[in-house]
Order: sequence, then C-alpha cells, then structure tokens
Amino acid sequence: MPDATFIANQLIVGYDLIPKEVQRKFECSESGLQFCQITESYSLFLAKLHSTSWFSNLFSSDPRDKEVLIQDELTRQRRELTLRIGEAEEYQKIVLHIMNALLTKEIDDFHLLTPVQQELVGETKFSKRLLNTLVVLDSQLEKIKNEQEQASFVSLLWNGSSQSDEQITRLKTERADAISLWKTEFLKEANMASLRKTIDEKKERARQQQLEQKRVALYEHIKQLGSFFPLLNYRKSPSEESIMQQILKKYSVANDDLVSDPHKVDEEELTDLLYYCIQQISQAEITFMDLDGFNKKHANEMAVEILNAFNGQNNLDLDKWLLEYESKLHEYILKQLQLINGKNWEMTPHTTQELVQSLSFLWKNPLTERANQFLGKMADAHAFIQATSFSTQNESSFLAILDLYNYGRHHEQISELRSILTSLLAPLQPLYDEYKDIALYEKNVYMKAFRSIIPILLTVGVIIAIFALTALLLTPLALPELAFTVVFIPALLIGLAVTTKYVSVKNDIYKSLREWYYGDSFEIPEFQVNQRMLSAFGEEKAQQVRNFYVDELKKCDVLEVAYSEKHAQGILSQEDIDLRKENIKRRYQLNLEWYDIHSNNDLNYRQAPVIVAERLQHCSDEEYKELQKIIKSESESIRQSVAEVTHDIKETITEHTKGARELVEEKGEAPTIKAHYRYGLFTPPQALKVKARVEELVNFNSELNFATG
Repeated sequence: MPDATFIANQLIVGYDLIPKEVQRKFECSESGLQFCQITESYSLFLAKLHSTSWFSNLFSSDPRDKEVLIQDELTRQRRELTLRIGEAEEYQKIVLHIMNALLTKEIDDFHLLTPVQQELVGETKFSKRLLNTLVVLDSQLEKIKNEQEQASFVSLLWNGSSQSDEQITRLKTERADAISLWKTEFLKEANMASLRKTIDEKKERARQQQLEQKRVALYEHIKQLGSFFPLLNYRKSPSEESIMQQILKKYSVANDDLVSDPHKVDEEELTDLLYYCIQQISQAEITFMDLDGFNKKHANEMAVEILNAFNGQNNLDLDKWLLEYESKLHEYILKQLQLINGKNWEMTPHTTQELVQSLSFLWKNPLTERANQFLGKMADAHAFIQATSFSTQNESSFLAILDLYNYGRHHEQISELRSILTSLLAPLQPLYDEYKDIALYEKNVYMKAFRSIIPILLTVGVIIAIFALTALLLTPLALPELAFTVVFIPALLIGLAVTTKYVSVKNDIYKSLREWYYGDSFEIPEFQVNQRMLSAFGEEKAQQVRNFYVDELKKCDVLEVAYSEKHAQGILSQEDIDLRKENIKRRYQLNLEWYDIHSNNDLNYRQAPVIVAERLQHCSDEEYKELQKIIKSESESIRQSVAEVTHDIKETITEHTKGARELVEEKGEAPTIKAHYRYGLFTPPQALKVKARVEELVNFNSELNFATG
C-alpha cells in the first residue's frame, strides 16, 4: 500500500522535492485542503483496490486491468485537482517551489539567479519538460531499486540482477541526457540571454574574490619564505627584479588567473636561484669541466631540502647538504675524468688470428720469440763452426743431427767465442752493412757494381800507397823483399779501416743530404703514403695513419735521447734501464708494423687496417692505464680544490642571509647577489691531457673502422 508522500507526488509531480515546512503551509491553505481531500480520495480508492481478494486478482480475465484502473483513476484525480486549484495562487507557488528545488538540485549555476529570474526559468517549456521527465525517470528508478531490495536472496541467485542493472543504467543515461538537453536549450534561448549574463557576471565575481584571497595567501607565503631563506630578497643582476617579485609574477598566468601548483613555482625558482649561485662559482673556479647538469640536479635537491624545512617549520641544515655536495662533486669529477667519450672504458682483447702472417706480430709473439732465440743460437753456432772450418760442408744428414745436438750442448761456449771475434771485428761493421745493403736492397745493376768496386779499389789503393811509402823508406837500407811481406798485414788493416771510414762518412753525408732534401728524417719516401696504403685506407685516412706512426716513432726517439743523456752522465736507475729497453723494443715494433703496412708486399694489404687498429687499441689501453695512475695521484689535490669550491658556495649563500630585509627597506630596492668566487682556483688536472689523448685514439680507431668497413 503506497504512503501519503507517494500519493501526493503522483498528483502533483515533484511534490516530494519541496521542504516539509512548505508542504505543511500549503496543506493548511484553502487550496491545500482541497489537495488533501483529493489525496485522501485517491488513497481510499487504492486501499479498496488492494483489499480485493487475492483469488479474484489471480483469476482476472486480464492481469493488466488493475494497473489500467489505477492509471485511469490517477488521471481523473489530476484533472479534478487542476479544475479545483489550478488557478489558485497557493498552487502556483507550490509549482514554483518544486521547479526551483529541481533546478537548484540538478543545475549547478541556477542558484546564481535572482528569485524573479528563477521564476522566469521555471516557467519555460523546457524546464517543465525536464521536471516531468526527471520525475518519471526517478520514480522508475525508485521502483526498480525497491523491487531489488524486496527480492529474495534465492531469486537474485537464480535470476541474477543483470537485467535490473541494465535498466538502472539506461534510466540514468536518459536522465543525464535530459539535463544536458535542458542546458543546451537554455544556452540557445534568446530570452535567457540576460540570465546567462547574470550567471557569468556572478561567476566571474566569485572567481575574482577567490583569486584575491589566493593572492593574499601567496603573498604572505612568499614573504614568510623570504624570511626563512633571505637570499630570495636579492636579485641576480641590477636589471632584474628580486627573486621574490619574480616568483609572485610566476604565480599569475594568462587571463589574470593563478597557477594551479604554486609549490612547483617555488621549487623551480629556488632551484634556478641556487643553480645561478653555484654555476657562477663553478664557471670561474672549475673551467675545465661542464658541470651544468650536475649543478642543476643538486640545486634542485637543495631547493627541495629548503622547502621541506620551511613547510615542516624545521631548521635548515645547509652544512650537511654542502658536505654531501662536496663528496658528490669529488666523485663526479673523478668519474668524468675516467669516462672516455662519456662511456666507461673496457679493455678489448687484441686481435691475433688475422695477423699471424705479419712480421710485426711474429716478432712480438712470445712463442715465436722463444723459438727464434733457440734457432738463432743454433744458426749462429752452426754458421760460426762452418766459417771457422771446424766442420765439413758435405757431412751426412745423420752427422749433421749429431752436430746440432752438440751445438745445443755447447752453444754458450760457442756464443762466447763468437762474441769475442765479433767484438774484434766490430770496427768493420759499417763495411759489412754496406755490402749487405748492396746485396739485399740495391736494385740498380750498375749502382750495385759501382758501390761494390769502390770500397775494394779504395782498400787496394791504400795498400799500394803504403807499399810505395814503405819502398821509399826501406830502399836506402837495402832490406830484403821479405820486409814488404811483413808490411802487407798492417797495410790491409789500414786499408780496411780507411774504407770503413769512407763508407761511414759516405753514408752520413748521403743520409744528411737526403734528409735535407726531403726536409726531415721522416719525410723521406720510405715514410710517405704509397699506393698500398691508399688501397687499404683511402687518401685521408692513409695520411692520418702515416702521421700517427711518425708521431709515435718521434716519441720513442725523444725518450731515447733523454735516456742516452742520463746514460752518459751515469745516472740511469733500474727503472730507467727497464723503460729504455721497453722503449727500444717499442720502436722496433713500430718499425715492423710500419713495414707491414707500407712495404711488406708479401702481406695482404687488407690486413694493414687490422694492424693499425691493433696498435691504436694497444696505445689506448696503455694511455688509459696511465690515466688511472694520474687520477689516483691527483685525487687528493682534487678533493682539496673541491672543498674550496664548496666553501665559496657556502660563503655566497650565508653572506646574503644577514639583514636582507633591512637592506631592501633601506635602499628601497633589492640588492644584487655577489658570488664569492676566485678565478683559477681549481687547477685543471694533468689527467685531462691523457684523457683527451685516449679519446683521440678511440675516435681515430672508430673512424678508421668505419672507413674501411
């Protein structure tokens, strides 16, 4: 059985929307009494209908008869109510109350209208249509929800509630569409223009009031923040405003609005201020490294620390933050010094398989070196025995094996004897080298004959001259001819000595003239780019490879000169001796690599880039090891310099916290920040040069690999 409120709402649509006090006042009026009579009449009809036995309802010819009777009676009662009180003032007020209550509830800006304007809106067709639509939809929603509440648990479990949920969703969608349609019609209706203007003006006034309240709060906020961190009262340059004024301006955005997140503005501007102070010092005192990103990050961390302390009303501990900054800056500088082209260095295993045929690889290979040492000793012993005729030339293979075995047993003694004889014949080494060069490297047949004959003629000439002089001196003495035989051996030695000196002087003159002609010892054709290198590297890279090897050889020569001077003075340490040996070995290796690259026609020219890449990688690894040593040795001096930089940052911040507000009031304008820095405080580490060298080698290697595929 429906209650009285439900019945009243059926007769006057939306009656339940008005307050109870308004309902009671209406029901006491003459029109209200008639409304109560009609309500009671309709209630009695429903009660009589519901009192019908369940048996007659069950066997009714049409199950919908009851609903039809109710609807017909409701229509009749509504018509009766309209005829009785439709024109009454009290009824019209109730309808107006209902409409205002509905629109106030469903339309956000309806309350901004005046009562007269609200009445105008309530009288429009689209408002009345909205009222009828929403009341119907709400009643249907209420009915479905009541049915769901009254349904038994078993019924819900068996049938489910998906159908009811779908109906509720559909009705809510229709309800939202009806409200949206009302808003569209309100905006399109020409008669509502003044009402829309009223709403816009009141909304704008309310917005401006809220903005003004926010501005006052933000001004007080920034004022307190400036007292907490006085550096905000300063300005970066005389042409700028103070940081506080800049922050206040940043709070405002387009259309005279305020930012949605002022705390973000505080963080950004405070970060920018701290970054400015730190960067001023860094650029003056740490000129060798870009700390832009590092300083931005830590300026932001410090800004967050300051704002957290301010918001939490805690004391600001700058010393703790500066100590952390000092430690991180020291670590960052050391880390940056170790990065090569922004990446960590990794030792790359050297290539060997492709270089097994190159002379430079075979010379430095440990296994080959040990085998060469043994075979060299055997060959020297065998050659010496053969040369001194202690062994026959035509012995059998079996006996030769026994000889080699004996050479192995006695190679030390044989080597000693050979060394003695070699030392005695050392003055003749230039003459030996001359004929060796003629035999192996002289290509011109005529020059080969000429160069071979001249030393012989010179030796013979010296011997003849000595014989002639001897004859001139001994003839008056009437000595026998045997004396001339005795003179032959010294004459031969003198002739060989003169010839050797001639060869040495001739070679020195030739070398000097050749170097003078070409400009330098490394400008001779043997150190120029040739077709083999052009095919292997291309024109540009071939010249770079040539320059690289020339520079490396020159470095070895400079070191050798320094070691030679120390050797002449007798001040070589054991470390110097070892380093000198390594330098000589390195120069031999570079010469052999250059030979493989430039002149070893028996080696595939495509292996030349591999040899160069191997050398570049080796040099890079050596230079990086040297870089690590230098960084380790300079770490403490870098730490001390970083401590000085941090001290200057602290001085810059703390000096501007004393009497900042008083200065502003005294001068009438914000004072300018003066960064406390010292030019050239931080001496660039020596490691930078080595780091640059490693990067140069790595870049060259990468370019070479790219160019050669």
